[in-house]
Amino acid sequence: SELNILILMAGRGLRVSSISQGLPKSLIKIYGKPLWEIVTRNLKLEKHRSSFTYVCREEDCHLHLLDHEIFKKNLRANFVKLKEVTDGAARSALLAAKTLDQDQPLLIANSDQFFSHPFEDFFKRASDPKVDGLIM
Repeated sequence: SELNILILMAGRGLRVSSISQGLPKSLIKIYGKPLWEIVTRNLKLEKHRSSFTYVCREEDCHLHLLDHEIFKKNLRANFVKLKEVTDGAARSALLAAKTLDQDQPLLIANSDQFFSHPFEDFFKRASDPKVDGLIM
């Protein structure tokens, strides 16, 4: 089976506005890499197929070519472009979930989250038909 990975990056990024120089938070570079790329690499599974869907603001794609930047590195990337900022991450995830294969496991992460837990364990548990959901 394939793991749907939904990366939420449609917020305003107000908490980091003093260091973002007008860029979306997901394009802020850490050690020369944008946050979205660090998060994507962190979530990528070695032994299983993953489908990445990035939930972003349409404005960020237009002004900063965010979708083009991601697509250059992840040719299988999918995008849900929101016209307006939602009232939170849960709402953004719900809007994007409609575009995903509902029969596959789903992992939702923010564009600034980094996990040190091995994802092979998570995928194995999430694939168990008796499991309805997991929180890392």
